[in-house]
Amino acid sequence: MEFFRLAGERSTVRSYVIQTLSNEEKSNLLALKEKLLFLPNARPVNWKLEEDAKALGRFFAYVHEDSIFSSIEYGFEGEQLILHLVSLGYGTMWQAIGTQEEVPAFLRFGQPKEENLKGKFFKTLVRGGLRRPFQTFIKGEEGLLDDRQRRIVEAMILSPSALNRQPWSFTILSNNTLRIELTDKKPLNFLDLGIVLAHGALGYAETYGSYCLKKREMFVWELSY
Repeated sequence: MEFFRLAGERSTVRSYVIQTLSNEEKSNLLALKEKLLFLPNARPVNWKLEEDAKALGRFFAYVHEDSIFSSIEYGFEGEQLILHLVSLGYGTMWQAIGTQEEVPAFLRFGQPKEENLKGKFFKTLVRGGLRRPFQTFIKGEEGLLDDRQRRIVEAMILSPSALNRQPWSFTILSNNTLRIELTDKKPLNFLDLGIVLAHGALGYAETYGSYCLKKREMFVWELSY
């Protein structure tokens, strides 16, 4: 996976050409599950794939245990699937509203088409996916960031989040260690923590060849190599 390129290319697509999944596509897409990384001590998500009446297809899973950690893992694995789908040329979106019971979110994908009025209105509502200034996410000594770490943090800021709230902060602990914290601890944002951790882990892996994620508290994680 060319993480930095894909993180820059990924954007939320809300309107799709309605198509049918072929058996070959299903087989190739299900194989993506074998490429996923997992959080420490996490139970892997049991991803399923089905056709989507409003697009081409969607990944999802039933989460029967009502735990914060399960939601974080869902976001961590799900964002990796999203980026793999982008690498295959699909448009993608996280759909966390209007899902089935016990499904935290659908990962919808397909061929994009021009957005309708509803999609354009929603895009305006979430500020067109614009991100806050870099400095508003940073705690600690920004001068400790070298060019490689700054690139990783910038890619983490590109992570999708519910209603584009961007509920994270990054504390610079040293020139190779970041602390990631969920700043808005509403249940809707638990997925967002997993998503930003995925961007961080993939960024470290591509930059340094390895990564280490440690949970300090449920909403506070440290990333190093």
